Amino acid sequence: MDIGLKEVILKLLEEDEEFITLSKEMYKLREEFIQLSRRVEVTIGSMGKRWGMDLERTVLEIFRKVLEERGIEPGKVEKFRCLKI
Repeated sequence: MDIGLKEVILKLLEEDEEFITLSKEMYKLREEFIQLSRRVEVTIGSMGKRWGMDLERTVLEIFRKVLEERGIEPGKVEKFRCLKI
């Protein structure tokens, strides 16, 4: 089965068009992935900030309760010192 030069060139052009189409689709997917990863990064950053603030509030509340249990007014505390255990 002989294939002529014209058929070979047409087949190559066809393959080239498919390659270009796939390349465009990959580029579009890459751009979408970049946008998505930026949104994820912002979301995680916001969550971390919120969790940090919640943790700080919880720790301060625990300190306040412990001080009050020991008869110390939390508003009058100027500094904490960690005792070695």
